[in-house]
Amino acid sequence: MAFGCTSSIGRLTAAILTLSLLGSGCSMFAGAEDGAAEAVIDAPPDSLPFADPTVGAPLRLALSRTDVWDPAAIALGDQVQVILADLLFDGLTEASPEGELRPALATSWTATDGFKRWTFELEAGVSPQTVVASFARLREVAPASAAVALLGDVEAIDPAGESAVVFALRNPNAGFAWLLSGVQYSVYGDEPTGPYDIESQDVAGMTLMSEEFRSVEIVWAADPAAAYEQLTLSAVDAAVVAAAVTRDAASRFGQQPTARSIVRFYGLNLASPNLYDPRVRQAVLSAVDRPAAMNALTPSGFTADGVASASTAGF
Repeated sequence: MAFGCTSSIGRLTAAILTLSLLGSGCSMFAGAEDGAAEAVIDAPPDSLPFADPTVGAPLRLALSRTDVWDPAAIALGDQVQVILADLLFDGLTEASPEGELRPALATSWTATDGFKRWTFELEAGVSPQTVVASFARLREVAPASAAVALLGDVEAIDPAGESAVVFALRNPNAGFAWLLSGVQYSVYGDEPTGPYDIESQDVAGMTLMSEEFRSVEIVWAADPAAAYEQLTLSAVDAAVVAAAVTRDAASRFGQQPTARSIVRFYGLNLASPNLYDPRVRQAVLSAVDRPAAMNALTPSGFTADGVASASTAGF
């Protein structure tokens, strides 16, 4: 899949596996990924291109129709679902385009007890009870998901006063704050917790509004081919299109496609007698061919533009 744009457009946060950015005069900005089961990989493309996010006409975006944008229920391979979930909901942390972990709904975090106790201070207006309930809901909605599997080491999630939440882990995990940047760990509440709210929706599309960014007018397309047709006709500013047409899009819009990866994790069972020795775990991690894993994870056939980094200690 790929993302095409025909003009400089407003912010859209999206963490997408093998995202190809195509456009004329497009530049990256900022924004928020996934948690299947590998080590931290290159910085996620957590935004779509734009010039000034605060001014201008609404962004017109063509997407294949979906009724799913619940972070707990999305399919991580479905870029449309990931985009919508990321626009409407935020997690405690997020990854920047530069590959740095930064605050989202959490303003700061600390790890104590040898990386087994993580405390996240929350933004004003974010209830610790809402965060706790959101993670409980994730386990109920998607009990067999990789996102839930990666929470298997979490013994408890509890409020800490009126503005913090604590995660207690069975084993050290220095990368836990990175893990929570995944889109499936977005906090789900009565109202969207992300940068956009749903202003209206019908069979033709939906309108998303933000107090900080320009509005987004989504036009439902029958499939990626129809979405791309809308883009080529200049009926929309951007579209998520099939990988098969990215070369054509590059020739039309004057920019070669580049593929970037989302953040992924793999977990080792620290309770296993065979893996309890940290030297054995380190040997396993050193043996992982990360570039080969990246190539295997890029269904569109593009090579990742970053090197899979070493995993964090204990994870």
